[in-house]
Amino acid sequence: MPLEDLSCAGCGAPLRTADAQGRAIVCPYCQREHVPERSVRPADAPPPPKKAASGGSGVNKGAIGVLAGLVLAGVIAAIVMVGGGASPVEPSGRAVDHSTPLAAGQPVQVEWSGSWYEAHIRALHPDGRVRVHYEGWDDTYDEDVSRDRVLLRPGGEQAVQPTGAVATGETELTPGQRIQIEWLGTWYEGSVLDVHPDGRVRVHYEGWDETYDEDVPRERVRVP
Repeated sequence: MPLEDLSCAGCGAPLRTADAQGRAIVCPYCQREHVPERSVRPADAPPPPKKAASGGSGVNKGAIGVLAGLVLAGVIAAIVMVGGGASPVEPSGRAVDHSTPLAAGQPVQVEWSGSWYEAHIRALHPDGRVRVHYEGWDDTYDEDVSRDRVLLRPGGEQAVQPTGAVATGETELTPGQRIQIEWLGTWYEGSVLDVHPDGRVRVHYEGWDETYDEDVPRERVRVP
């Protein structure tokens, strides 16, 4: 018989179930079993209980929150690792080994996670490792690297011992004149390209690409 209008004899919940064909019917709320007969709800029976809300929405919200946190963390990491310093460059220097002379302040390119970055040497360790500083990055990114991760920037492989007198305002300088130039505490061979009215000197580093040409104050110039 159809059971469309039956109700649970225990809790009064409606039993809207198709023809049970003689099988017992279990109330989905109080788990009481019924035979396929019409049940009468007691007059004093409490109203049918509401079905408990599924916890699925809460789980989904939690998952969404976790996902949002991961995305935000990834964005912050990207800003720190990419936007926080100089961009990678094409490797263009010369590889070094244990016998290559290096000096503090020397410009290099350093490999990090498969990409190359402009840097300079901070210190040399007895075991051959090199302490480097990445250009445009905070000092907290300084690290000790093996020499196979270091390339000497084009033409910039030879620092020199400073000789001669530091140029002053009275020192005569002319285009083409051989000089020594200080960069980050280390001296390099170079030449005068031009002398500006304010006393600064346009210089070219010997063996370096012209993109490294720069204007320097005279205290960074020595005349051998």
